Amino acid sequence: MWLVFSFAWLVGVACLLLYLLRQSSGYNIRWRRINPKDSLLPTVTVVVPARNEARNIERCVSSLMQQSYPFEKLRIVVVDDNSSDGTGDIVRRLAVGDRRVQVLEGRPLPEGWMGKQNACAHGSQAAASEWLCFVDADTAARPDFLRRAIALAQRRAIDLLSLLPYQKLETFWERLILPTQFLLFSLSMDIHRINDPRTPDAVANGQCIFIRREVYDRIGGHGAVRSDILEDVALARVVKSTGHRLYVTSGADLIRTRMYNGLKELWGGFSKNSVDLVGGIGRAIVGALGMLALGWVPVVASALVLERLMPGLLSGQPAPRLGLALGLLVLGTAAVVAAHALMARFNRMPMRYSLLFPISHTLAAALTLNSVRRYLSGRNEWKGRVYAVGSTGS
Repeated sequence: MWLVFSFAWLVGVACLLLYLLRQSSGYNIRWRRINPKDSLLPTVTVVVPARNEARNIERCVSSLMQQSYPFEKLRIVVVDDNSSDGTGDIVRRLAVGDRRVQVLEGRPLPEGWMGKQNACAHGSQAAASEWLCFVDADTAARPDFLRRAIALAQRRAIDLLSLLPYQKLETFWERLILPTQFLLFSLSMDIHRINDPRTPDAVANGQCIFIRREVYDRIGGHGAVRSDILEDVALARVVKSTGHRLYVTSGADLIRTRMYNGLKELWGGFSKNSVDLVGGIGRAIVGALGMLALGWVPVVASALVLERLMPGLLSGQPAPRLGLALGLLVLGTAAVVAAHALMARFNRMPMRYSLLFPISHTLAAALTLNSVRRYLSGRNEWKGRVYAVGSTGS
């Protein structure tokens, strides 16, 4: 029995790693080769919705003001979404002498609207450009961010381009939980199907979205997804379902973010939207159980096999089948550790975090199940606002 189980475990891990390798091949964009002429670049407005972002907003807006994009073709609109920490004042100070930057006071939240959608829609109304770019206030962009991203969208006739920023992880909890949470999200989607116009699969990352203005207006803008907890995914679905081209890829070389500062923010942020990110309650529960299995099966199974193998080893008559079973378990576990080590390297973390994978998987599973609990309660809270959930139907 143990030999069959161990072989199945090794095969399952191998299939998982092959799937992840296939996924990673869908993110390979050679950004350095994309260097368009200024005359070919369209006008673009960057909209930054900001609610109580005093900690991040200066870094974000400063990076946008330093873009190598043609000066006259760029506008930056920051929507101060009823902040109470001086977010708008920081931007106004930065904007002195730069006519590209505009600060809008957030409008009251209409009934049936989520806060971010309301801010994005408000910001888009102040834009008269060919492209819109929505970025979160906790991002910081390289100077070539806009010109390379817009050029890619033009070359490939993309209507909505969403980039996945490099995730900066600094605290123990961020490094322990977030890579495993990202692993869960990667396993719940197929980037090749998302980027294939022939399939209905659609995802976007609200931290960075470019969209053609005419397409945005045609689909109804953020008003079309005004009540969705996961507005970025909902917007991507609307865009793709109406026959427009969607493309998602890595923007780690162009833009970075630090989503959460510590465990409390991380827990609240992912509890808010993990259910929708993985595709619904059922998939969230399955994903959480899968994370637990991936984290603890090798540890528990190896301990049980070793316990049964020890008497034979001590007596000089080891059981070959048990020894082979243990070897297969160890090999599969080593593959899991190697995958986590690669994630640690990509996120510039100490390699020791890869050895803590059972704990990180447990916490990621608990976070996902907490998101399920919130979803079933019908109430969700974020940045001081309480919303009804369950409107996305996913």
